[in-house]
Amino acid sequence: SRPFFFPLSRTPAYSRFGVDDPHGDFFASHGLNLPTYTAIADAEVREVADAFHRIALRHWEAGPPGTTVALRVPADPVDLAPPQVSIILPTYNEEGNAHRIISELRTQMIHAGHSFEILVMDDQSTDRTVAEIEERFRHDPRVRPLVRSEERGLARSICDGIRRSRGEFVLVMDSDFNHDPAVTGQMVRMAHYYDMVSGSRFTTGGGMQSKARWFFSLLFNLWIRLLLFLPTQDNLAGFYCIRRRKLDELDLAGIFRNYGDYYFRLLHEAHARKFTILEIPVWYRDRDYGVSKTPFVRTLLLYTREALGLRFRTWFGGGKNNGRS
Repeated sequence: SRPFFFPLSRTPAYSRFGVDDPHGDFFASHGLNLPTYTAIADAEVREVADAFHRIALRHWEAGPPGTTVALRVPADPVDLAPPQVSIILPTYNEEGNAHRIISELRTQMIHAGHSFEILVMDDQSTDRTVAEIEERFRHDPRVRPLVRSEERGLARSICDGIRRSRGEFVLVMDSDFNHDPAVTGQMVRMAHYYDMVSGSRFTTGGGMQSKARWFFSLLFNLWIRLLLFLPTQDNLAGFYCIRRRKLDELDLAGIFRNYGDYYFRLLHEAHARKFTILEIPVWYRDRDYGVSKTPFVRTLLLYTREALGLRFRTWFGGGKNNGRS
Protein backbone atom coordinates (compact mmCIF):
# COMPACT_ATOMS: atom_id res chain seq x y z
CA SER A 1 0.00 0.00 0.00
CA ARG A 2 1.02 3.61 -0.36
CA PRO A 3 0.42 6.68 1.80
CA PHE A 4 -2.63 8.40 0.37
CA PHE A 5 -3.23 11.68 2.15
CA PHE A 6 -2.37 15.35 1.98
CA PRO A 7 -2.97 18.04 4.60
CA LEU A 8 -5.15 20.14 2.30
CA SER A 9 -7.88 18.91 -0.02
CA ARG A 10 -6.87 21.58 -2.56
CA THR A 11 -3.94 19.38 -3.57
CA PRO A 12 -4.50 18.21 -7.17
CA ALA A 13 -5.48 14.57 -7.16
CA TYR A 14 -3.13 13.63 -9.97
CA SER A 15 -0.12 14.24 -7.76
CA ARG A 16 -1.23 11.33 -5.55
CA PHE A 17 -0.65 8.85 -8.34
CA GLY A 18 2.51 8.00 -10.25
CA VAL A 19 3.53 9.94 -13.33
CA ASP A 20 2.70 6.88 -15.43
CA ASP A 21 -0.77 6.48 -13.92
CA PRO A 22 -3.40 6.27 -16.71
CA HIS A 23 -5.70 8.50 -14.66
CA GLY A 24 -3.04 11.16 -14.17
CA ASP A 25 -3.73 13.25 -17.27
CA PHE A 26 -7.47 13.05 -16.71
CA PHE A 27 -7.20 14.28 -13.11
CA ALA A 28 -4.60 16.92 -13.91
CA SER A 29 -6.47 18.43 -16.84
CA HIS A 30 -9.58 19.04 -14.73
CA GLY A 31 -7.93 19.87 -11.40
CA LEU A 32 -9.92 17.28 -9.49
CA ASN A 33 -9.43 16.76 -5.78
CA LEU A 34 -9.68 13.72 -3.54
CA PRO A 35 -10.42 13.75 0.19
CA THR A 36 -7.67 13.78 2.80
CA TYR A 37 -6.42 11.72 5.74
CA THR A 38 -6.67 8.23 4.38
CA ALA A 39 -4.29 5.40 3.55
CA ILE A 40 -5.45 2.87 0.95
CA ALA A 41 -3.87 0.19 -1.21
CA ASP A 42 -2.92 0.67 -4.87
CA ALA A 43 -5.82 -1.48 -6.09
CA GLU A 44 -8.24 0.67 -4.11
CA VAL A 45 -6.68 3.81 -5.55
CA ARG A 46 -7.50 2.56 -9.05
CA GLU A 47 -11.05 1.69 -8.00
CA VAL A 48 -11.57 5.16 -6.55
CA ALA A 49 -10.17 6.76 -9.68
CA ASP A 50 -12.47 4.74 -11.95
CA ALA A 51 -15.51 5.62 -9.86
CA PHE A 52 -14.44 9.25 -9.75
CA HIS A 53 -14.09 9.25 -13.52
CA ARG A 54 -17.64 7.92 -14.08
CA ILE A 55 -19.24 10.33 -11.58
CA ALA A 56 -17.34 13.31 -12.89
CA LEU A 57 -18.34 12.67 -16.51
CA ARG A 58 -22.02 12.83 -15.58
CA HIS A 59 -21.51 16.15 -13.80
CA TRP A 60 -19.55 17.69 -16.65
CA GLU A 61 -22.22 16.78 -19.17
CA ALA A 62 -24.68 18.92 -17.19
CA GLY A 63 -22.35 21.53 -15.74
CA PRO A 64 -19.99 24.27 -16.97
CA PRO A 65 -16.35 23.56 -17.82
CA GLY A 66 -14.05 23.46 -14.83
CA THR A 67 -16.59 22.00 -12.40
CA THR A 68 -14.89 20.39 -9.39
CA VAL A 69 -16.40 17.16 -8.14
CA ALA A 70 -15.82 15.85 -4.61
CA LEU A 71 -15.89 12.19 -3.63
CA ARG A 72 -15.90 10.88 -0.06
CA VAL A 73 -13.52 8.01 0.61
CA PRO A 74 -13.94 5.93 3.82
CA ALA A 75 -12.12 7.60 6.70
CA ASP A 76 -8.64 6.52 7.66
CA PRO A 77 -9.20 3.75 10.23
CA VAL A 78 -6.21 5.06 12.18
CA ASP A 79 -8.27 8.14 13.07
CA LEU A 80 -10.56 6.23 15.41
CA ALA A 81 -8.00 3.87 16.93
CA PRO A 82 -6.35 4.58 20.30
CA PRO A 83 -2.85 5.93 19.62
CA GLN A 84 -0.10 3.38 19.69
CA VAL A 85 2.55 6.10 19.36
CA SER A 86 2.56 9.52 21.02
CA ILE A 87 4.91 11.96 19.26
CA ILE A 88 5.94 14.96 21.35
CA LEU A 89 7.13 18.09 19.55
CA PRO A 90 8.27 20.97 21.78
CA THR A 91 8.04 24.25 19.85
CA TYR A 92 8.93 27.89 20.26
CA ASN A 93 8.76 30.19 17.23
CA GLU A 94 8.95 27.40 14.63
CA GLU A 95 6.41 28.88 12.20
CA GLY A 96 8.29 27.70 9.14
CA ASN A 97 9.19 24.24 10.43
CA ALA A 98 6.49 22.82 12.71
CA HIS A 99 3.72 22.28 10.15
CA ARG A 100 6.17 20.74 7.68
CA ILE A 101 7.58 18.26 10.16
CA ILE A 102 4.06 17.31 11.27
CA SER A 103 3.18 16.50 7.65
CA GLU A 104 6.31 14.34 7.40
CA LEU A 105 5.53 12.55 10.64
CA ARG A 106 1.98 11.79 9.56
CA THR A 107 3.32 10.30 6.35
CA GLN A 108 5.80 8.12 8.22
CA MET A 109 3.28 6.86 10.78
CA ILE A 110 0.54 6.11 8.23
CA HIS A 111 2.99 4.36 5.93
CA ALA A 112 4.21 2.24 8.87
CA GLY A 113 0.62 1.46 9.91
CA HIS A 114 0.92 2.96 13.41
CA SER A 115 -1.99 4.66 15.11
CA PHE A 116 -0.62 7.89 16.54
CA GLU A 117 -1.10 11.30 18.07
CA ILE A 118 1.15 14.34 17.70
CA LEU A 119 1.31 16.62 20.73
CA VAL A 120 2.75 20.03 19.90
CA MET A 121 3.89 21.50 23.21
CA ASP A 122 4.27 25.20 22.47
CA ASP A 123 6.01 27.55 24.90
CA GLN A 124 3.89 30.60 23.99
CA SER A 125 5.45 31.29 20.58
CA THR A 126 5.33 34.90 19.45
CA ASP A 127 5.00 34.00 15.75
CA ARG A 128 2.33 31.99 13.91
CA THR A 129 3.56 28.53 14.92
CA VAL A 130 0.32 27.46 16.61
CA ALA A 131 -1.93 29.31 14.12
CA GLU A 132 -0.28 27.56 11.17
CA ILE A 133 -0.76 24.15 12.77
CA GLU A 134 -4.38 24.82 13.69
CA GLU A 135 -5.20 26.04 10.18
CA ARG A 136 -3.48 23.21 8.32
CA PHE A 137 -4.52 20.30 10.55
CA ARG A 138 -7.85 21.46 11.95
CA HIS A 139 -9.57 18.39 10.45
CA ASP A 140 -7.13 15.89 11.95
CA PRO A 141 -7.83 15.21 15.65
CA ARG A 142 -4.54 13.33 15.94
CA VAL A 143 -2.61 16.62 15.79
CA ARG A 144 -2.99 18.39 19.13
CA PRO A 145 -1.34 21.83 19.48
CA LEU A 146 -1.19 22.82 23.16
CA VAL A 147 -0.03 26.26 24.34
CA ARG A 148 1.57 25.87 27.74
CA SER A 149 1.00 28.37 30.53
CA GLU A 150 3.11 26.57 33.13
CA GLU A 151 6.88 26.63 33.68
CA ARG A 152 8.54 27.18 30.31
CA GLY A 153 11.57 25.35 28.96
CA LEU A 154 12.42 22.43 26.71
CA ALA A 155 12.53 19.70 29.35
CA ARG A 156 9.37 20.85 31.12
CA SER A 157 7.53 20.99 27.78
CA ILE A 158 8.49 17.39 27.05
CA CYS A 159 7.52 16.28 30.56
CA ASP A 160 4.15 17.97 30.17
CA GLY A 161 3.68 16.21 26.83
CA ILE A 162 4.54 12.82 28.34
CA ARG A 163 1.93 13.29 31.05
CA ARG A 164 -0.74 14.24 28.50
CA SER A 165 0.13 11.48 26.02
CA ARG A 166 -1.77 8.21 25.66
CA GLY A 167 0.39 5.98 23.46
CA GLU A 168 2.14 2.76 24.35
CA PHE A 169 5.31 4.27 22.87
CA VAL A 170 6.46 7.87 23.36
CA LEU A 171 8.62 9.42 20.65
CA VAL A 172 10.36 12.74 21.35
CA MET A 173 12.11 14.91 18.78
CA ASP A 174 12.90 18.50 17.83
CA SER A 175 10.58 20.43 15.54
CA ASP A 176 13.24 22.18 13.42
CA PHE A 177 14.26 19.19 11.20
CA ASN A 178 17.48 18.77 13.18
CA HIS A 179 16.01 15.32 13.85
CA ASP A 180 15.04 13.50 10.68
CA PRO A 181 11.39 12.33 10.66
CA ALA A 182 12.28 9.68 8.06
CA VAL A 183 13.74 7.42 10.77
CA THR A 184 10.77 7.62 13.15
CA GLY A 185 9.04 4.58 11.66
CA GLN A 186 12.21 2.55 12.19
CA MET A 187 12.47 3.83 15.77
CA VAL A 188 8.96 2.68 16.62
CA ARG A 189 9.53 -0.75 15.02
CA MET A 190 12.72 -1.25 17.02
CA ALA A 191 11.02 -0.08 20.22
CA HIS A 192 8.94 -3.27 20.08
CA TYR A 193 12.15 -5.17 20.91
CA TYR A 194 13.94 -2.70 23.20
CA ASP A 195 12.88 -0.53 26.12
CA MET A 196 14.32 2.54 24.44
CA VAL A 197 15.64 3.45 20.99
CA SER A 198 17.96 6.46 20.84
CA GLY A 199 19.29 8.34 17.84
CA SER A 200 23.07 8.71 17.76
CA ARG A 201 25.30 11.02 15.73
CA PHE A 202 28.38 9.06 16.74
CA THR A 203 27.52 5.47 15.94
CA THR A 204 28.38 4.07 12.50
CA GLY A 205 26.31 5.89 9.88
CA GLY A 206 25.46 8.87 12.07
CA GLY A 207 26.77 12.40 11.75
CA MET A 208 26.06 16.09 11.36
CA GLN A 209 26.04 18.44 8.41
CA SER A 210 28.25 20.83 10.36
CA LYS A 211 31.63 19.13 10.84
CA ALA A 212 32.69 21.66 13.50
CA ARG A 213 29.54 21.07 15.57
CA TRP A 214 29.98 17.32 15.16
CA PHE A 215 33.57 17.44 16.43
CA PHE A 216 32.85 19.56 19.52
CA SER A 217 29.72 17.54 20.30
CA LEU A 218 31.78 14.34 20.06
CA LEU A 219 34.37 15.66 22.52
CA PHE A 220 31.73 16.75 25.02
CA ASN A 221 29.89 13.44 24.71
CA LEU A 222 33.12 11.56 25.37
CA TRP A 223 33.61 13.61 28.54
CA ILE A 224 30.04 12.84 29.68
CA ARG A 225 30.49 9.14 28.99
CA LEU A 226 33.69 9.00 31.05
CA LEU A 227 32.25 11.09 33.87
CA LEU A 228 28.94 9.22 34.20
CA PHE A 229 30.11 5.75 33.06
CA LEU A 230 27.55 5.70 30.25
CA PRO A 231 27.88 3.09 27.48
CA THR A 232 25.68 5.07 25.08
CA GLN A 233 27.63 7.06 22.51
CA ASP A 234 25.31 10.07 22.10
CA ASN A 235 23.98 11.32 25.43
CA LEU A 236 22.66 14.70 24.26
CA ALA A 237 20.66 13.75 21.16
CA GLY A 238 17.16 14.07 22.64
CA PHE A 239 15.76 12.02 19.75
CA TYR A 240 14.29 8.78 21.07
CA CYS A 241 11.38 6.39 21.39
CA ILE A 242 10.65 4.79 24.76
CA ARG A 243 8.02 2.45 26.16
CA ARG A 244 5.47 4.18 28.38
CA ARG A 245 5.66 1.52 31.08
CA LYS A 246 9.37 2.30 31.42
CA LEU A 247 8.71 6.02 31.72
CA ASP A 248 6.26 5.24 34.50
CA GLU A 249 9.15 3.83 36.54
CA LEU A 250 11.07 7.14 36.47
CA ASP A 251 11.03 10.33 38.51
CA LEU A 252 9.97 12.57 35.63
CA ALA A 253 10.07 15.81 37.62
CA GLY A 254 13.66 15.16 38.71
CA ILE A 255 14.85 14.22 35.22
CA PHE A 256 12.95 16.64 32.99
CA ARG A 257 14.21 20.06 34.00
CA ASN A 258 16.38 22.77 32.46
CA TYR A 259 17.28 22.21 28.82
CA GLY A 260 18.86 19.36 26.83
CA ASP A 261 20.82 18.20 29.87
CA TYR A 262 17.69 16.26 30.86
CA TYR A 263 18.70 13.65 28.29
CA PHE A 264 21.89 12.44 29.96
CA ARG A 265 19.94 12.29 33.23
CA LEU A 266 17.31 10.17 31.47
CA LEU A 267 19.95 7.83 30.01
CA HIS A 268 21.81 7.65 33.32
CA GLU A 269 18.63 6.57 35.12
CA ALA A 270 17.69 4.17 32.29
CA HIS A 271 21.09 2.44 32.53
CA ALA A 272 20.86 2.30 36.32
CA ARG A 273 17.52 0.50 35.95
CA LYS A 274 18.98 -1.79 33.29
CA PHE A 275 16.72 -0.70 30.44
CA THR A 276 17.58 -2.32 27.12
CA ILE A 277 18.69 0.51 24.83
CA LEU A 278 19.40 0.48 21.11
CA GLU A 279 21.26 3.32 19.40
CA ILE A 280 20.55 3.87 15.72
CA PRO A 281 22.44 6.24 13.41
CA VAL A 282 20.90 9.64 12.76
CA TRP A 283 22.11 12.54 10.64
CA TYR A 284 21.69 16.12 11.84
CA ARG A 285 21.20 18.67 9.11
CA ASP A 286 21.26 22.44 9.52
CA ARG A 287 17.89 24.11 9.98
CA ASP A 288 16.22 25.55 6.87
CA TYR A 289 14.14 28.14 8.69
CA GLY A 290 14.58 30.28 11.78
CA VAL A 291 17.49 30.45 14.21
CA SER A 292 18.65 28.20 17.02
CA LYS A 293 17.48 29.13 20.53
CA THR A 294 20.54 27.49 22.14
CA PRO A 295 23.16 29.99 23.45
CA PHE A 296 26.39 28.02 23.14
CA VAL A 297 28.47 29.23 26.12
CA ARG A 298 25.60 29.34 28.61
CA THR A 299 24.40 25.89 27.51
CA LEU A 300 27.91 24.42 27.77
CA LEU A 301 28.28 25.76 31.32
CA LEU A 302 24.83 24.44 32.28
CA TYR A 303 25.53 20.96 30.91
CA THR A 304 28.92 20.84 32.61
CA ARG A 305 27.45 21.88 35.97
CA GLU A 306 24.58 19.39 35.72
CA ALA A 307 26.84 16.49 34.67
CA LEU A 308 29.22 17.16 37.58
CA GLY A 309 26.26 17.50 39.95
CA LEU A 310 24.82 14.18 38.78
CA ARG A 311 28.19 12.48 39.32
CA PHE A 312 28.45 13.97 42.81
CA ARG A 313 24.92 12.87 43.76
CA THR A 314 25.59 9.39 42.39
CA TRP A 315 28.63 9.03 44.61
CA PHE A 316 27.27 10.63 47.77
CA GLY A 317 23.49 10.81 47.42
CA GLY A 318 22.52 7.35 46.25
CA GLY A 319 22.16 8.36 42.61
CA LYS A 320 18.68 9.89 42.96
CA ASN A 321 17.65 12.73 40.66
CA ASN A 322 16.18 15.54 42.68
CA GLY A 323 14.02 18.40 41.51
CA ARG A 324 16.69 21.07 41.93
CA SER A 325 16.69 23.73 39.20
